[in-house]
Amino acid sequence: MSNLKVDLNSLKSLLPKAVIDFALDQNELNPPLQQTFDTVALFADVSGFTKLSEALASKGPQGAEELAFFLNRYMEQLVRHIAKAGGDIFKFAGDAMLVLWIPDKSLSESDLIKELHIMAHRATQCSLSIQAEMNKAEFTKGVTLSVKIGIGYGKATVLHVGGVYGRVEYFACGKPLLEAFHSEERATPGDVIVSSKVW
Repeated sequence: MSNLKVDLNSLKSLLPKAVIDFALDQNELNPPLQQTFDTVALFADVSGFTKLSEALASKGPQGAEELAFFLNRYMEQLVRHIAKAGGDIFKFAGDAMLVLWIPDKSLSESDLIKELHIMAHRATQCSLSIQAEMNKAEFTKGVTLSVKIGIGYGKATVLHVGGVYGRVEYFACGKPLLEAFHSEERATPGDVIVSSKVW
């Protein structure tokens, strides 16, 4: 990225730190590229969104605006908890989000393991705080939003693909994400389920 001048503060509001750091470390960003790191992954999926949409649909365009407003407020509170715990929001997917805690790559093997354990603890504490404050949040009479959370741990890979028209997309994959997804699938609204590696 030698010839590219970027406003890092603007990028930080659009891209995860892991992607920005990787891009800045590259002399040239010619996909496909791959980065691998150990991480703690959290997957959170909001429950009650469909019921809320149905309840507000009868209001027409005003209902759609209210739906966006309520979901944005709920997500803002999730983001506040995650940022406080040091998580990096990797992707939003509708009413769900993927969050990663990525240790500094310069750590020794023993320090890396210690840091990952601390990050797993932070992710779990963050999740419990979210559930304590935000479970069954009522936005309109009789309709609540809750969240299901799963947490995984291990080595992840981020694939940087594209390059056509100067566009690059990034995708995360790997065991910690699968563990987080599978844990979330087993959860009911208000639950935090961690994989055996996190436990």
